[in-house]
Amino acid sequence: MPGFPHLEFLQAYPGTYKYTRGGGREPNERTVSNLKRMPDHGRELKGQMEQISQNWLAYLAQQNDDDYNISAASRLIPLFLQVDPNALEEDTLRGWGIDVVSVELGGYIIGVATTADYAKLRVKLDTMISGSLEKVLGVAALWSISPR
Repeated sequence: MPGFPHLEFLQAYPGTYKYTRGGGREPNERTVSNLKRMPDHGRELKGQMEQISQNWLAYLAQQNDDDYNISAASRLIPLFLQVDPNALEEDTLRGWGIDVVSVELGGYIIGVATTADYAKLRVKLDTMISGSLEKVLGVAALWSISPR
């Protein structure tokens, strides 16, 4: 290799590296299935999201009734997400209003939402439910949302 004659490289490829999205692997079968049934998948995720929101708001109300000092950190909603590790990147979740705390094996992600209304994700889910696929294909790689 020019410039490094003292190093023995097995192969050298000229040009610049071409990055692939999502690690360059094929989406999981579950993601492909979700793509085929986008409105139903959107309704499932929206139902999970609404249940988590209701439970979290009830939890905060109970904390207020018990005269606990509610800190700003307790307003973050903990979430366990299961995603397609081949197709969904953490930055995508940040764009939906979910901050990533930890990425675990098997596509499990521990995250927090800063609001109980999930405004950005809700817009995408409503678009999916309406049958439009514009800018929502990545949501198929979000398999489930669970509470803490």
